[in-house]
Amino acid sequence: MEDHIVNMLAKEGNGAVEVDESPKVCPPVVVLIGPIKIWWKEGMWDSPQHIEYTEWRDAVRVALVKSGCAVYSPHRAIQGRWNEKLQAINDMAVAQADLVVVLTPPDIEANGTAGEVAVAVKYQVETYDCPPGDHNDIEALLIKIDDFI
Repeated sequence: MEDHIVNMLAKEGNGAVEVDESPKVCPPVVVLIGPIKIWWKEGMWDSPQHIEYTEWRDAVRVALVKSGCAVYSPHRAIQGRWNEKLQAINDMAVAQADLVVVLTPPDIEANGTAGEVAVAVKYQVETYDCPPGDHNDIEALLIKIDDFI
């Protein structure tokens, strides 16, 4: 991944991202979805693929926030020990979104992500595939966001 993607981020602290106040009255709501449990498997945590994915996920999230979107990130929404009844919170966020961005890298199994895509389809929320890439992929996503502004 190109270093400048990771470095184009806003200031971050205690889970909040500081950006200039958005002039939009009602910002687009974007939900980021992607694999979580796969990284907990033996040998996957801090693997090169995991590091690339988390850097990408964070770059996408911050680019969307800087563009004026309200972003829901499931991996940040629930802190502490996960249990499946919490999935209803993520599903509710997907159902309320203007756009769901699918960050799953190629060749990664993401059953939870597939379930969240099904929720998006059920509620007629558009999805946009955005696996790890480069600044051109983020720019294409931001152009897509213009449809919602």
